[in-house]
Amino acid sequence: MADYMRAMRLVEFGKPLQLQEVPIPRPRGPEVLVKVEGAGVCHSVVHFVDGRFGRIDVKALGLRIPVTPGHEIAGSVAAVGEGVVGFKEGDRVAVDPWIGDGTCHYCRIGEEQLCERPIKIDENVDGGFAEYVLIPHYRYLYRLRNLNPVEASPLPCAGLTPYRALVRKAQVKPSEYVVVVGAGGGLGTMAVQIAKVMGAVMTPSPP
Repeated sequence: MADYMRAMRLVEFGKPLQLQEVPIPRPRGPEVLVKVEGAGVCHSVVHFVDGRFGRIDVKALGLRIPVTPGHEIAGSVAAVGEGVVGFKEGDRVAVDPWIGDGTCHYCRIGEEQLCERPIKIDENVDGGFAEYVLIPHYRYLYRLRNLNPVEASPLPCAGLTPYRALVRKAQVKPSEYVVVVGAGGGLGTMAVQIAKVMGAVMTPSPP
């Protein structure tokens, strides 16, 4: 494996990303190095690069730059640390970007996406707009079987969000009506597909 890779780096908020060569990280312990084959562009990444989350100035959050954005990631395992179990080089995987510190209340109850001190891929650590990305722990990998990485890359973010809303929150039952606000957007189209699989009744909006 080469020593350096290409990455699209955020060097200054509000400015275009810059193509740079950076060292390829080497996994240790439970870490996994993933060769990126699919990387989605989440709307939050667009806001992050612009330097604002709504009224919040990103610079006020103390996030470091330069950094490699991109948290919707899928690809194949390129290398594993000595503590990795169940994954080997060549396995095709998607990445769960919601990584907690493992110690707060939310992490202890299995809600790491609400972690008080998150290890956010593409903000706190480098993300997937690069040839390789280092994942802090193998338990944040989903093994891919029937999906290719391009199709799978947005699912752990844009897919899990409507899945949680429909399955865990709304607990939609077959034949129930479901209204999807903003059905033409990325999450909306995912929500429509999930609702149909769950047997919900979907009707088109009136003209």
